[in-house]
Amino acid sequence: MIFTANKKALHQIMAQAALCVSENPAQPYLCGIHLEAKANGIVTCTGSDHEMTVQASGPAAIAQVGAAVFDSRLIPEIVRKMPTDEVSIETVNNDNQVVLRSGSCVMQVACLPAKGYKMPDLPFPESMMSVQGLPALLRKVGFAAATGQNDKPMLKGVSLTFSDSGLTATACDGYRVAESRGDEECKGNLSIMVPIRAVQRLVRLSSDDSVYQLGMTAKSIVFWDGSMLFTTRALEGEALDTVAILSNHPEKYRVLTTAEGLAQAVGVASVGEQSVCLRMQDSGLLLSSGTQIPDYKDDDIRLLAAYRGTGQSEIRVPAQVMVPSEKPFYYNGQKLLQNLQAMTGQVALLFCERGHVMIVSQHMRIFQMAAAAPKARATPKPKAVEKKKLPEAA
Repeated sequence: MIFTANKKALHQIMAQAALCVSENPAQPYLCGIHLEAKANGIVTCTGSDHEMTVQASGPAAIAQVGAAVFDSRLIPEIVRKMPTDEVSIETVNNDNQVVLRSGSCVMQVACLPAKGYKMPDLPFPESMMSVQGLPALLRKVGFAAATGQNDKPMLKGVSLTFSDSGLTATACDGYRVAESRGDEECKGNLSIMVPIRAVQRLVRLSSDDSVYQLGMTAKSIVFWDGSMLFTTRALEGEALDTVAILSNHPEKYRVLTTAEGLAQAVGVASVGEQSVCLRMQDSGLLLSSGTQIPDYKDDDIRLLAAYRGTGQSEIRVPAQVMVPSEKPFYYNGQKLLQNLQAMTGQVALLFCERGHVMIVSQHMRIFQMAAAAPKARATPKPKAVEKKKLPEAA
């Protein structure tokens, strides 16, 4: 195999394929990138762990067709650091070594013959639909999917639902549900579950404005942008009915504020604390951390962060309490912060009687369950000083 290609374009397709290779060093072929130079002037790079597969392609000047398997970390980095804009690649010694040339730089490293590589299936559905802004949509809700080893499989993904109103993405980890609307032109009657690992890879492979052709085969989901094919196995099973959770939320209390201001306050309150407390008053909303709830009455949100042994801090965030509650509600601070960071601009906080909250913005809504009130920290008792008896005088 001998070919010459643009350094930047070649590095891009190598880096894309490298994102899906296996991390198991006991499988050297699955840890590598399969690179093939074809007679039609196209170079393809394939990376796969048999759950996900990426095949990216680009133009090249092919002097001799062929294929080999390269180290997925070493070769892309060598290509990136080559001194000129053109890179030549040639396999030698029965495809057991590869020579890379660029300007006055020549490097020779080991590779594997392509005959030992098991090429994964690359399905291409007959029917596909064009989707605008899919990576940005997946990024918006992907944070809410479960990622733990003991979590239910159907919670470890993002649901893409195509209906008469367009595309909607939903993710749930068992404690919260995030939903965002996407391309309104993608209409249909289809729901697919994309594994969260595949969501994370696709987001890294793409820019927010990427346009994909999306389709389904018997067990695979296929994404195609014209030069890169990404496939993953769809999650199978009965998904959680998130529509019922979001649609049947019984609102009793309402607060209006901004996502950015509230996120800043929660970020400070959750430092060193697992939960934050929200208390509504006629004139404002009060956020606090720790077990002590101060009694303030201001026309805004006030945060009191009680740090362990470091004093106290206060942050004001403008808010409007439409319907107040007399009792405080507690939430997981880190999850609440992630929810708010996924939103921008004005948001409405809709609370039910039990404190479960729906955070609603223009194109997104997130449901989060309330947590139990934290137990007060026990004050350590001082150790008793043992009195020593003095020796009796002789």
